[in-house]
Amino acid sequence: MEEAGSTGCLAGLVQELLLRIASYLTWHQARAYWSVLPVVTEAAARDAVQKAWLPLVRALVEVRGHDEVFLADLSTLQDCKPYWPFIEAYTELYPTVTKAALSHRYSPSRMLEHVFAVDDAPLLRLLLETNRLMQIEAAAICSAVDQRARKCLEVLLSEARAERGRVRLEFPRQPVMPEVLAGLSPSTPSSPSSGTVPAWSSKVAPVDFDRFPQKLLWRAALTRDTAISKLMVGYLAEAAKTREGAESKERLQAAETRVRLWAACCGAACGQRALLAYCGPFLADFERISFHATAAYA
Repeated sequence: MEEAGSTGCLAGLVQELLLRIASYLTWHQARAYWSVLPVVTEAAARDAVQKAWLPLVRALVEVRGHDEVFLADLSTLQDCKPYWPFIEAYTELYPTVTKAALSHRYSPSRMLEHVFAVDDAPLLRLLLETNRLMQIEAAAICSAVDQRARKCLEVLLSEARAERGRVRLEFPRQPVMPEVLAGLSPSTPSSPSSGTVPAWSSKVAPVDFDRFPQKLLWRAALTRDTAISKLMVGYLAEAAKTREGAESKERLQAAETRVRLWAACCGAACGQRALLAYCGPFLADFERISFHATAAYA
């Protein structure tokens, strides 16, 4: 009897310590943390699994109350299997609150800001798995860059350029839409009626970083994070080649030239040696490069 009492006391102490650790994590991090603990993984029956989640939910609510932002997240993720035990435990303890929260459906895009804030790539992957295709605005990618969410950027950009990727980047409409990914060859004539910009020659090149997608590279360079800058320039270079497809060699070369030009400007303006190294001897082909920085980050 005495030994059984000691074991129960020790188990209670261990659980208390685990719950204290969970209290320092975000709601999503606490759920992920609890899901890999023996108290959950070693529970055989379904009722035992649900019972194992009750202490976590109860402890978090006692400390933080019902977090409306997280409850909205639960609504978005209610079809996500890893979240089912947590939702079931929440429902058992607070049925009225859970029912009200799950009765609404929220866009998965509303979760991106706080996912980027902690660079929670596993949560982002779960979000993508529960949605066949996410349309993400370019401004959201800028936000991920500004918050230095490198792991999330790796996931999003990889999905965006995959043939059957689950992410589609949405760029805003612009008054004048140059072929920003394909680039303009030196022989392309200016045509105000068609909405193209004047052609740049092989000696003088203007660049406007208020436009997408080159704006993404400018923001990446401003972070002074070499990994993020390389990630972004790699994505833009790949996107340029993909856009051209099986077009002529000259157009593919023009596309690569345009991305190198962007990298040259960003590298020089923001002191990013990695971007300048990417350009290589390319800069020697120009007598002058002029560029316009983004209005908010000039």
